[in-house]
Amino acid sequence: MIKKLWQFLLSLFILVSTIFIVWGFYIQIQRPARQSIERPLFEGVTYYRTIWDNPRSLIFHIVEIDRTVEGVQFFVTPGEDLPGENDYLAKKTTDFLNDNNLQLAINGDFFRPFESLTPFHYYPYEGDPIDIMGFAISNGVTYSTPEQARPVFCVTAETAVIEKFICPPDTIQAIGGGTIFYENGQTITERLERIYLRSPQPRTIIALDDSGDTVWLILVDGRQRLYSQGIGLQELEPLMEELGATIGLNLDGGGSVTLAIEENGRSKILNSPIHTRIPLRERPIGNHLGIYAHPLE
Repeated sequence: MIKKLWQFLLSLFILVSTIFIVWGFYIQIQRPARQSIERPLFEGVTYYRTIWDNPRSLIFHIVEIDRTVEGVQFFVTPGEDLPGENDYLAKKTTDFLNDNNLQLAINGDFFRPFESLTPFHYYPYEGDPIDIMGFAISNGVTYSTPEQARPVFCVTAETAVIEKFICPPDTIQAIGGGTIFYENGQTITERLERIYLRSPQPRTIIALDDSGDTVWLILVDGRQRLYSQGIGLQELEPLMEELGATIGLNLDGGGSVTLAIEENGRSKILNSPIHTRIPLRERPIGNHLGIYAHPLE
C-alpha cells in the first residue's frame, strides 16, 4: 500500500511539473519579445516597444497618436442602464475593440467592486455589474460622475486635455483616472504619497504635449520576473521628458493593463497582461479608451 502511494505521488509530481514546464514555455513564446521596435500601426498612430534594464527589467508599450491626422478619433465605452450605482458590465478590452470596430483600445478607469483572490475566485467576471470611479463620457453622453474630485482625460472637437476636476462643456469623449503625476514638465512628488503609486506595478498612462495634438498611451508590463517587473510613477520622468510630454495621468493599472489592436480583421494584444498573476490572461474591466484610424496606405 505504501509503495503504491509513493508511486501515485511520484506520478502526480511528474504530471504537475510537466504542466508547469509546458505552460512556462508557452508563455515565453507568446509574450512580446524583449526587443525594441518602432512600427506604424494606422494613419496617425505609431507603436514603440522600448526596453529598460534599469532600475529593473521593464517593457514599455508606447502608442503615439497625432490627433490632427484625418480619421483619428477617440471613443470611450458607453455605459449601461443598470440599477443602483453600477455604470457598466465588465468586458475585456479585446471585446470592446471588436464590438465597436475599433483599430486600437486600452484599459480605462478604476472600478469597484474588485477582488483577485485566486485564478478561479475573482470579481468581476465578464458581464458582472461594476461602478466606474471617475468621469465617463461617450459621444457626448455622461455615463459616470465621481463622488469626489478625480482627474479626467477629455476630448473635444478641437483638442484633448487632462483636467483636474471636470471636462469642458463641449466634451465628446472622457475617461477618468487616478493621479496627475506629471505636470508642467516635472513629477509632482507630493501626489505620490501612496505606496502603490511609487512601487513597481503594471501601469497605463495617458500623456499629452503642450498643444494637445499629440497623445501618448504608455503601458508598462509588470509582475513578471526577468521579463518586466513594473514601474513607480516617479520613475517615468525620464521617459516623459524624452517624449516631450507636459502632463501625465495614470489610469487603472495592475492586472487591467491591456493594449489591443485590430490586425487583419481580428484583435491582437500587444503587451503581456497578468490577470490573477497569470501572464497573458486578460481581465474583464469597467470601461476602455479606443481609437478609430484609417489603415496605412
